[in-house]
Amino acid sequence: MSPPATPIDLDNALNRLGSRVKLLRDMMDMFLEDNQPMLAEIEQAYRNRDAEAMSRTAHSLKSLVGVFDATECMAAALAVEQYGNECDFEAAENGIKVLKAKIALLVEVIETEREKFAVD
Repeated sequence: MSPPATPIDLDNALNRLGSRVKLLRDMMDMFLEDNQPMLAEIEQAYRNRDAEAMSRTAHSLKSLVGVFDATECMAAALAVEQYGNECDFEAAENGIKVLKAKIALLVEVIETEREKFAVD
């Protein structure tokens, strides 16, 4: 049985960032710092039935994980963004659960991978 595929493509991300290792490392640090507050904002917006805030924050999170070519996280964030745009709070409940699970996996991977991109 082969190991699960990595949910990110850091080689492609680094290439897109012009091979600037420090910038990639900074983006990793920003993600690790910002993902939980952003998820909390999404959950708060869901509880408040604030579709606009839910959509806006999911869109921002989608952009942040897009740096790493984290396609599964991007898809989950896009789904929550669309649920906000459609005011579909019933679907958003499960969508947020999926997004949180995908983000948790991404956090683990980035925490492991970021050491490979140490900056002197």
